[in-house]
Amino acid sequence: MKSRRSALPLPRYTLPKPLKGGGWAYYFNVPTWARRKGCTVHNEPLGTDYDIAVRRVEKVLLPAFDSWRTGGDDAHPGVGVVVGTLDWMFH
Repeated sequence: MKSRRSALPLPRYTLPKPLKGGGWAYYFNVPTWARRKGCTVHNEPLGTDYDIAVRRVEKVLLPAFDSWRTGGDDAHPGVGVVVGTLDWMFH
């Protein structure tokens, strides 16, 4: 029996896997090349809720992975800096 394919778009490195009882489970899978280079982000099961899985990948896992890839140089100037704070002064 052929498993049905999900038509919902998934973020990078996110894999859908069909469940025996129907439905899908989602997993974040760090590429092998990144694991070999010592990536600090790990593979993670994301559960069966599509919205929660996509939100976690887009808000937490992909930003952490991209930060690891760039060595932390992916910060956007001015993001999160409040005028009048010590961060603002050094920025």
